[in-house]
Amino acid sequence: MGRHRKNEHDYHHGNLRHACIREGIKILKTSTPENLSLRDIARRLKVSPGAPYRHFSNKESLLAAIAAWGFQEFAKYIASGLEEAGGDQLLFFRDMGQSFLNFARDHSVIFRLMFSGIIPDRSKYPELESAGDQAFTVLTDCIEHLKERGIFKDVETRRIAIHTLSFVYGYCSLLLNHRLKDIDISSDDSHILIDQMTEDLLSGILNRKSASFETTNES
Repeated sequence: MGRHRKNEHDYHHGNLRHACIREGIKILKTSTPENLSLRDIARRLKVSPGAPYRHFSNKESLLAAIAAWGFQEFAKYIASGLEEAGGDQLLFFRDMGQSFLNFARDHSVIFRLMFSGIIPDRSKYPELESAGDQAFTVLTDCIEHLKERGIFKDVETRRIAIHTLSFVYGYCSLLLNHRLKDIDISSDDSHILIDQMTEDLLSGILNRKSASFETTNES
């Protein structure tokens, strides 16, 4: 008896879309975005070649959905960091680099896709734009809170946010591309170094008259 070919009607509404995203993520773990193919995904899922096109107009739209999933997953890492900080926004900011590093380590392929230029016009994909904006808003809200309490200097929030993202993204990218000699992204040294870099960053934006790096007086 031949192998059963799964009919796309066997999927509940929306399940095929999610299945395509999951399969795309699997493929990207061993391949590149350039080699991703909707027809290959259809073959792997045992549905008709045209079935994925009911949810994705082309490969780029699938990559956008995968990147959106990445930002949503990244938000979970950020939320976990805030929970571990017990609501202490300064401690959360201090440890944000660790959350970023952990995500890059656990989802290296998706991390590269999220911050690459492979999707040049993200405004075409509202889900991706929204997911990215939500992740950025967590950071800007944290900065605003610390500015309002006088812990951070009165510097433009967006400027601090871009500075912060640039340094953590750049550091993680260097690690993923093995550009830092003798430091691996899974090593203890990578976590120690990002803490040291965060201290350097904070030294430039902390209002030392109101706060110290070690004591936040959140209570």
